[in-house]
Amino acid sequence: MARQLNDKWQADAYVDGRRVRKRFNTQSEAEAFERDPRGEILRPTVGILFRHGFRFLWERVRNSRDNFYTTESLIKWFGEDRLVTSITPALIQDYVMDLRKQNSGPRINRKLTTLRMLLKHCVSRGVIQTVPAFPKREVEGEGRTRFLTPEEAERLLSRLSMDHHAFASFLLNTGCRIGEALALEWKDVQADRVTLRWETTKGKKSRVLGLNRQAKAALEWGRSQGWSRPWQCINYDGFHSGFMRAKAEIGLKDDPEVVPHILRHTYASWLVQRGVSLQVVSKLLGHSTITMTMRYAHLAPDDLLTVNAMLDTQASSQSVS
Repeated sequence: MARQLNDKWQADAYVDGRRVRKRFNTQSEAEAFERDPRGEILRPTVGILFRHGFRFLWERVRNSRDNFYTTESLIKWFGEDRLVTSITPALIQDYVMDLRKQNSGPRINRKLTTLRMLLKHCVSRGVIQTVPAFPKREVEGEGRTRFLTPEEAERLLSRLSMDHHAFASFLLNTGCRIGEALALEWKDVQADRVTLRWETTKGKKSRVLGLNRQAKAALEWGRSQGWSRPWQCINYDGFHSGFMRAKAEIGLKDDPEVVPHILRHTYASWLVQRGVSLQVVSKLLGHSTITMTMRYAHLAPDDLLTVNAMLDTQASSQSVS
């Protein structure tokens, strides 16, 4: 049992039958050592434990960039040196209220999901006993999504460098996530399709995407450069920087929803506008449920207005002359 000695906490544990006695700055550190004397002793601060949590949960996961940035933003808001034990339900409520100033409901919910997982990691490390109570999820509404018009897309791509232009065109015409596209190898590319291997997709399921003329041209440009992989010379940070510069140059600097991921939203939105069913779009995007695809449902309003017309022929044959 950990006990306090002056300004330190002393812990006793047995390792390989040998008694080990150590002193720590805090009671939680001492008790964590007693529970698992072989484990790494981490100071119970937000900065140390949240970064450890990111490394344990997401560092080796593809497409974990959003989790990284969210983790760092959480550390900045709660404070690098704040004790995790001081994170209370009231403090989480204050965090949500601050987020509401500049974030939509879905974005707030994603940040809270990351926070909850990091706090669960703190429980597994023995720093806290339970995860503090969280407020109810924010209302997400219909989930309408910003997408580019054809004119915006043309202007945006025209401002990108040749390699970034080809990559953006590929994303716009396939709906691939950036991480999925970057993981492609030439063996995944056939004459009229690409195969996204399960280990490279977010949903851990393989899927096959057809290639239109623009997507084929983008891949051929990459092949002409002698790249060993389709997008060998593209990295996320460089592409993101180039995209954001192009966005500013065409007058969209103040639109927070115009980020590289909008190319995927635009692909889906254009398909729905052209009459492709939500079920098909869901499969193309690799969504785990149709609910995720419903954000695009408002783009096909004519279906709701004209569906009754399908009954006209049947009704006319039954009409009384």
